[in-house]
Amino acid sequence: MDSLDPIDIELLFKTLVVLPQETPKKVKELKEESLNVYPKISSSVVNPKEPKSTYNHSIPFVLITSPELKALYVQKESSFIKILEALSVPHIINSMITDPSIIKEVSTYSCVWCIGLSPELEDEIRKTNHPNLLISPDIITLSTKEEKIAMYTPLKKFIANNQDHLKQLQ
Repeated sequence: MDSLDPIDIELLFKTLVVLPQETPKKVKELKEESLNVYPKISSSVVNPKEPKSTYNHSIPFVLITSPELKALYVQKESSFIKILEALSVPHIINSMITDPSIIKEVSTYSCVWCIGLSPELEDEIRKTNHPNLLISPDIITLSTKEEKIAMYTPLKKFIANNQDHLKQLQ
């Protein structure tokens, strides 16, 4: 199609722009110039490695006890419930776990509170070297004022130091 009749042009196209024909030499020069404008891009794929800590989605809190103690602690008028209410953290009772196999996963928790566990289980938990761990005796068996203060003082400090983790449970 060398030439079009002006009537055909009006029927076929709304507008027509006629460009001067470029010589092959000119096209080759343009291609070389455009290649020099942009730096070469490497075709290799890069897989960035992020530190493992970036993927650490730890659970904020766990309360580990025995099944027998849990049954006693969750009763409405128990001294355990009263202590939690006095510390303004009654919601942590929902994080109570009685399965002893949880000890293998203790590192996935930001803070761990153990109550009334057997000496063997306490030793296993201590061996994990968890940085935020509190081990308390069975609250119900405490009889003297000194025993209660010895249990309550570290608990109060533990709760105060872990307010951020405990707020995530609400």
